[in-house]
Parts: sequence; structure tokens; C-alpha cells
Amino acid sequence: MSLNLVITLPRFSLTTPSRELLRSLLPLAAPALIAAAEASGVGLPGRLLLHAALGAAQDNLNA
Repeated sequence: MSLNLVITLPRFSLTTPSRELLRSLLPLAAPALIAAAEASGVGLPGRLLLHAALGAAQDNLNA
């Protein structure tokens, strides 16, 4: 049995300086957030949701 979960997030536009700042900080923040989630014991579902949210944020910044 397979399960697909589709999460639709609202799209918003950032100003250019904000976009550049977030684009430069996201590669540093993502591993730290995932490590904090693992250390706090949120479990696999929480880590998967966090990973998906970070991936969506990165895709949005690169679009």
C-alpha cells in the first residue's frame, strides 16, 4: 500500500534583499534544524515533514 501526501503552501513574493539573504542562510539553517529535530526526539514523521518543508522553501527561493 502506498500513500501520497500533497501539501500546498501559500506562495508569497519576497523582496530581492530578503530572497538573497534567505538563499544564503538556508544551506546553513537546514542541517541545524534537522539536527535539532533529531536531538529533540520528534521521530521520523516530524523529521520527514521538516525535510519536506525545507525542500519546499528552497524550491520557492530558487524559483
